[in-house]
Amino acid sequence: MLLAGALPAAGLPATGPPAATTTDSLRHPPTIVPAAGRVIKVGLVGCGSRGIAVVNNLLAASRPHGCVQLTAVADAFPDSLQRILRGLKGKYPQQVSVDSASRCLGLDGYRQLLDRDVDLVLLATPPAFRPQHFEAVVAAGKHIYAEKPIAIDVMGVERFQAANQLALEQRLVVGVGLPRRFQPQYQATVAQLRSGAIGQIVSAQAIQSVRQPRANRGGKSRSELEVQLRNWTQHAWASGGPWVEPHVQNLDVINWVLGDHPLEAEPLEVNPQRAGSEQHGGPSPIEFRYAGGVSVLSQCLLIDDNRPARLSLTVQGSNGHCDLAAGKIFDANGRLAWRATSEGGEDGLAQSLLAAIDQRAKFNQADDAVEATLTAILGRTASSRGRRIGWDELHLS
Repeated sequence: MLLAGALPAAGLPATGPPAATTTDSLRHPPTIVPAAGRVIKVGLVGCGSRGIAVVNNLLAASRPHGCVQLTAVADAFPDSLQRILRGLKGKYPQQVSVDSASRCLGLDGYRQLLDRDVDLVLLATPPAFRPQHFEAVVAAGKHIYAEKPIAIDVMGVERFQAANQLALEQRLVVGVGLPRRFQPQYQATVAQLRSGAIGQIVSAQAIQSVRQPRANRGGKSRSELEVQLRNWTQHAWASGGPWVEPHVQNLDVINWVLGDHPLEAEPLEVNPQRAGSEQHGGPSPIEFRYAGGVSVLSQCLLIDDNRPARLSLTVQGSNGHCDLAAGKIFDANGRLAWRATSEGGEDGLAQSLLAAIDQRAKFNQADDAVEATLTAILGRTASSRGRRIGWDELHLS
């Protein structure tokens, strides 16, 4: 069972957890200095757009040293597998070497991949499969990068947590797709907030609109299950809904700034047709309440693909406010008082992950990912039930 209050209540400005177990202290990605002849062999599970992005980041981050090679891939569908290999082989000819025996097909392809000679396994399948796949990779003794979110429900989070305890015991590297904690712009901005740049933090906003792509049903020969797996972001059973995917990364930033998870969540609007239901997602704005009386307004809306996607990550304090997404801080009169000098890319996480594997250093993002995923589930639950939900209610009945 998940324990309410597993993290201590934090005063504001927040202070980060110990640097030995988190990423807060990484002001710049460590330099990858591979040992002579050292190659990190990578296996990818899930060859869709998310998998392509993850592999690209890793191969690009290691390109100067050539210390990473993609040696195995797994996917439910042969066309997805072949497409990603063609694209990557053309872009990274020296870093992609996947023989026919290491092209693992089917829903159980991840198990076949774990029998191959790989050091690091990338999990980029629909989030509903994440806990099961994570357990299997840990049992196989491989290092792991798991895309966000790490589960779609509390039971899945519990499974992930239990498997992560074994990962810690085996000193396995565990990375999760929450790259903003490694981006210089966000790191510098959060450091400013924690040093009191806007005074006492009193409220925040995390509001996102996400384009909903049109479903690709393909030919008539496709089963309904195949259609849903190929379009998993549009199906709550696979994705967890918009609160959990993709909004979890925004809620992670808020938790990072405040140094804690929320105590409760309550919808600001109640739709009688939704109250008492367990439907995922929904447009209802949610108020998260944190220790110290901090209120966070949050919402994730799905929009059609003709409208621009938007993101608002802002923090209000007693002496000013901050636009986290832009890396800007304004004084009490609304004048720009500070701005981050570097936006940074998403390769900071990739470089840190690879350096930890190469140097056999401790690196585990699971705690941050668990808190962020549970925060998203808390918001979704309050929205679907149409009432206040406390953090201590996130347990199995």
